[in-house]
Amino acid sequence: MRISIKRGVWTNTEDEILKSAVMKYGKNEWGRTSSLLVRKSAKQCKARWYEWLDPSIKKTEWTREEDEKLLHLAKLLPSQWRTVAPMVGRTLCECIDRYEKLLDAACKHGLDYPIQGVKKAKRNAREKQLEEASRLASLLKWRELKAAGIDDYSKRKNFDRNAEIPFEIRPPLGFYDVVDEISIVEQPKFLTTIEELEGERRADREARLRKQDIVMNKITWRHDAPSAILRSNKLRWTSRNHRFQIMNYNTSQKWVFQL
Repeated sequence: MRISIKRGVWTNTEDEILKSAVMKYGKNEWGRTSSLLVRKSAKQCKARWYEWLDPSIKKTEWTREEDEKLLHLAKLLPSQWRTVAPMVGRTLCECIDRYEKLLDAACKHGLDYPIQGVKKAKRNAREKQLEEASRLASLLKWRELKAAGIDDYSKRKNFDRNAEIPFEIRPPLGFYDVVDEISIVEQPKFLTTIEELEGERRADREARLRKQDIVMNKITWRHDAPSAILRSNKLRWTSRNHRFQIMNYNTSQKWVFQL
């Protein structure tokens, strides 16, 4: 069966370039490190360094002390191989393979069960360990969040209506200014009717002024009648003189035309 690796297998030249780049840029600049290699990404460079090229990784045979340490740490930290691997001094894949090999050897020498039963028991035990590890990790996470004062309700589907208030917005603790809440914001008033848009018409303005004149005449008659009589007579005589002048003008025009 042909094994296909993305962007090709690592060569000795690429390993040497990767070692030189890590010595120059360090273990945190994997993007700059991958820029020196044409066919490799930053993730592949990081995995290659930590899984094979790191000088702290042991490439010798497993000793009895390392096996005991691996079994002890696997019992204390189940399914946490990322944490166990640096303690043992091996890579993650090496620790998992060695642990599986030790379990197979213990089952083969200590028990005479059939192969299928052993595999099933191992699978059930592994699944149980994974469930317990995930439960403990989630419990530890929620305890740390609660201790830090962070209570995330977004992941909860339902809420207790007796203990919680839906759509509640809690105000911040301490003193704060309430002037903005007291002041009423005035909304802009828009023109809605035709009279407001076009303004007051001429006939309405004249009628309003005529009513005002009537009211003012009544007030003057009530307080000062003689002056009101003189004013009304003066207005009447001025209107008569105006009409008489118009009549004279018309007759004079007719006399001119007759001549």
